[in-house]
This record gives sequence, structure tokens and C-alpha cells, in this order.
Amino acid sequence: MKNKLRKLFFENFQENEFIYGRYVSIIGLILSLGLIYGVWFFSERFFYNQAKVRFERHVDKDLQTLRERLQQYENTLRGGIGDLINANKEILELEIYDGKRMGTTNLLYKSPDVSGYHSDHHTERTLRIGGREWHMYYSSSSAFDAHHSSHYPKLFALIGLIVYLMMMYIIIELLRKRALLKKQTQALQHEKELAQTYLDIAAVMVLILDTKYTIKSINRKGCEVIGYSADEAIGKNFIELFVPLRIREELHKVANAFVDHNKNDYYENPILTKNGDERLIAWRNRQLFDEQGELIGILSSGEDITDIRHAQKELQERETFYRTIFESIDKSIVILSDTIIVDCNKVALDLFDSTNEHFIGQSLFDTAYEIDCQDGSLHHHLTCAYSGERVSTRCTLRHHANPNNVKIADFYFSQFGSAEHNKLIMIARDITDKIEKEKMLTLHGRQAQMGEMISMIAHQWRQPLAIINAITTQMRFKAIMNDIEDHTFIDNLVKIEQQSSHLSQTISDYRDFFRPDKPKEHFRIVSLINHAHNLIDHTLKNHSIHVEQEELYNPMLYTYRNEVLQVLIVLLKNALDAFVENKVLGGKITITVRAEERYCIISVTDDAGGIPSGVMHKLFSPYFTTKSESYGTGLGLYMSRIIIEEHCDGLIEAFSEENTTTFKIKLPCEEDL
Repeated sequence: MKNKLRKLFFENFQENEFIYGRYVSIIGLILSLGLIYGVWFFSERFFYNQAKVRFERHVDKDLQTLRERLQQYENTLRGGIGDLINANKEILELEIYDGKRMGTTNLLYKSPDVSGYHSDHHTERTLRIGGREWHMYYSSSSAFDAHHSSHYPKLFALIGLIVYLMMMYIIIELLRKRALLKKQTQALQHEKELAQTYLDIAAVMVLILDTKYTIKSINRKGCEVIGYSADEAIGKNFIELFVPLRIREELHKVANAFVDHNKNDYYENPILTKNGDERLIAWRNRQLFDEQGELIGILSSGEDITDIRHAQKELQERETFYRTIFESIDKSIVILSDTIIVDCNKVALDLFDSTNEHFIGQSLFDTAYEIDCQDGSLHHHLTCAYSGERVSTRCTLRHHANPNNVKIADFYFSQFGSAEHNKLIMIARDITDKIEKEKMLTLHGRQAQMGEMISMIAHQWRQPLAIINAITTQMRFKAIMNDIEDHTFIDNLVKIEQQSSHLSQTISDYRDFFRPDKPKEHFRIVSLINHAHNLIDHTLKNHSIHVEQEELYNPMLYTYRNEVLQVLIVLLKNALDAFVENKVLGGKITITVRAEERYCIISVTDDAGGIPSGVMHKLFSPYFTTKSESYGTGLGLYMSRIIIEEHCDGLIEAFSEENTTTFKIKLPCEEDL
């Protein structure tokens, strides 16, 4: 296509040189004949004159000789002059008349060979001797004419003939080329019209410029955009006529860079239309070369993107407006397309601990967090949302790399756009802090209520216990005073006193456990473990569960005593529930305390059957439990993790191997006070 355009618009066929070939051929023929005749005629005249000059010289010489002799022999003239004639008979032929040429009556002398030959050269002389007047007629001899005749005129005529033939060949060749040129011109004109038709069909501007940026061709679309007709535009400098003054210098540099180095093959710039409006055009340019590889022009296609840019600008402004609203909302917003994340706000990135580069384009199921919904699977909720339902659920987000990193969020799913686009908008509100605060407030409220109830029970129980203790003491004192030797009776009285004291102390321990105020305090970890053991020891014994304490390192801790006590009770209670649910008899719980730098490690191990590896990473998630609905709510370990890691600056972990499960609590400890 580029080669056709190059031929159509840049090859200059000099048709005017051959348009009058018919007349040229006739004129050439006439000129050739005239040239031949002229060469022959002038060469003939030239050589004839040369011979005539030589002839005249001989005549003059002969006449001079004759005059001299006649003067010497004047007296002998009467007798005859034949002997006096000294003319060179090989050159001259002579006739002498006494008087004018009259005939034989006054003929004095005649050369023997004069009769019957027509000489090429003739001349007449008059000689006066002794009062007489002789007329002398000289003619060139046949030998002289033969000697001085030249073949050059014939040679020149032959050359003229050759020139004539050459000119005839040239004329015939010109006529042939003219016919071929006419045919080629018609074919090129047809191709040009066809190419122009193709250009006019194109929905973009098409310009052909030469290296001086002069318009050589423009299509219909280009004329519509600029407002000029093709005749008005062709031949005009594109930059000078159509480019605004403020950017002409810049565009000159761009155009020169393209011409010199083939740079900027894509460029956008405004142009001026005939009515003074500016239109933004996106140009794509290609260089045009001739058959020798020389640059001869530029082929440019331009798309009017004025309306597109205006629409893009409006769209960008709207997007900026909505993006501002999008980012100002304090909830996580995620746009999904077939579960693939296509857009989100900054709150969503914070919720999923990700960056925009890694988050966008990912599947919701491939993020750094595993999403577990409270009332069904995430896939089920997404399916319902894609079908047009509005779905809301509470979900737990658990980090794959760090299962202890758990978040709780309320999720809302709804269809976004038309159904065929298959897009969802997901709004999530992180309620982790809220849940923790609510749970802590609930826990503290329950503890306060339980503490108040325990205080009331203690108040009601202490007086009867004191009376029982006083009666047993009095009975034991009387038995001793009366020397009663019934040792069983006395031992039973002692046991009643001990049980009353133990019951009073137990009530005091429970009252302290449920105190709402929880200041940090110093305490020994072993005493706290014993306290927790004592609180549920009766229940453990009822199920034949034995508790062993090994390697008890007893450091001093400074933290929230009652909260750590609550965690220990949760762990012991979970072990008890596992034994009961798995129907394990004669179970054993092992508690160890060991040192690790400035920390103490508390391990609680049971052999109640272990925990499946597939759910280990969910143990500390809210609302997750391995127990049946009658045994657990899924909040005990979750609250234990919050207490240990967030309140006490420690760490809690779980391990399960075969039939054993171990929970490890790592707490900072102090030097012994």
C-alpha cells in the first residue's frame, strides 16, 4: 500500500515532454531531410568554390604568360597565334575571338578538345594588344574537373542519412514510450482513484505529506475534520495552516525527529479547523521511501479523540469524586468479579494486611487470611449473593502464616451492576476490638455478678459455718474434759472442723476470683496453679482424673493474677471436658513450669485423645469449638489468647500429637523479690 501511495503521489512522469509526439515525429522528419539536403548543398558549394578559385588562378597565370609573349612577338600576330598559346591543356581549354564571341568568322584559336565536353568552370578575359581587342574564353578541362571533384558531399550526405535514420528510430521509440506512458498513466490514475476511494472509506484522517510537510493527499474524513475541501488543503503546509501557533515550534521539533530518526510514530496534538475550533488528534505516522531508499514523505493516520478525551476527563473527575467517597468510608469495600478482587479501598487493604499490587487480581479465597463464616461457608454466601440475594454474616479471618492472628468482621454481600457482569460488592466491618471489648465487659460483668453472688453466699454461709465449727469445738472440748475414749467420735469432730474451715476458705477463694477490679500484683506461679487446681479438684476427682505437677519452677510474676487464674481454669476445664466427651477413664493432666531466659513456660498436657491437625489453626478463633454444643461456645480459648497475649504480654500455643494435647503459656517473670 505504501509503495502504491509513493508511486501515485511522488513519482513525476514528464508526460508533457511526449504529449505532442505526433507533431514531433513530422517535424523530425522534415528537419532530417532538410539537414541531409543542407549538408549536401553547402558541402557541394564549398568544394565547388574551392575548385573555382584554383581554376581562376590558373587562368590568370596563363593570361599573364600569353600577354607577355604577345608583346614580344607582336609582329608575328598577323601570321597566327597558335604557337604563342602556352595554356596547360591538362587544366585549361581556351577559345580566342577577335572581338566578341560571334562564331567561326572571328575565331582566332580554339583548344582541340573543347567540343563535346561541358566544363564545370568557365571564365572570360579581354586582352588588348596593338589596338586590337581579343575575347578569351577559358573552360576547365575534364582532367581538372575530375581532379578537383570531392566525395565529401556524398560522405556528409551519408552521415546525414544515418542521422536521419537515428532520428527516425528516436521518434519511433518516443512514440512507443508515449503509448506505454499513456497506458501506465491511465493505470496509475485508476490506482490513484482506487486508493483515494480506500482512503475516503477509512474512518480516520489520512494525510500524505512530503518532507517539507506539504499536504500531497487527504481523505474525506480528514476534510470533514479540518473543514477544508481537498483542493483547498492539498499543496498547503500542514504545520503552518493547521497547527495552533503556541505549539508550532514544538511540533516542528517532533516532526523533524520523526523524519530524521523515525521517532514519535505516535503523537497527540490539537489542530485548527477552518472555523477556528481546536480538535485533538492522535496521530500514527509511517515513513515513505522511494525505490532507492530515499525518504520522500510521511503517511499519517489521525483519529479525532477530542470527544474521547473530554469523556475521559469527565470520567476521571467522577472517578476521583467517587474514589474520595470510596476511601472516606470507614468500612472495608471490595469489588469482586467471579470471586476475583478487581478494586478495593484502603480499609480493605488494612483488614487483609496486603498492598494494592498484591491484593488486586487475587481470588478472595487466595488472600493471606482464611475466612470462616459463622452460619455457613464463604462459597455458599457468595453463591447466594451472585443469585441476587443480599447476604450478611459474621466471619473469622485467620492468617495462614500466623494462625494466632485472628480478626472478626461482619460481611455484607450484594450484587453490583447487572447480573451478566457477575460482580459483587463486599462490605466488611472489622469488629475485632468491639467483640473483645464486649466479651471483656461481659466477662467483667459476669465476674462482678458472680462476685456479688459469692459474697452474698459467703455472708449467709459464714455464720452457720462458724456455729457448726463452734459446736464441734465445744463437743470435742467436752469429750476431752470427760475423758471420753471414743477416738472415732473425736476424729469425726476434727474432720467437721477441717471441712468447715475448707468450705469457708473455698468461698473466699471464689470471691477473690470474681473481683471486678484486677490490679497487677506480684505472685508465685506455683501458688496460682495450686489455687486453680483446688477450685476444680473436686470435679476432677469425680471423673477419676489425676493431676500431676512436674519440674515446678516457681518464679515471681507481676501481672493480672485473676486473669491468668481464669486461663488456667479454662485449660483444666477443657481437658476435663475432653476426657468426659471422649469417655476416657483414669485420665491424667500434667502441669510443668520451666524457665526460658526471662520467661516462664507453663505447660498443661492431657491424654484425652488429641485434637485433629486440620483444626489446630482454628483453636483460638472465636465461635470455634471441638466440643458438642452442650459443652462449648467457642470463646474460652479465644478469650484466653486475648488475656495472655494482649493483657499480659505473653504467648499461648497449642500442640497435639497422637492422643496428647499440650497448651503452653509463656509469661514474662521477674527476679525473686
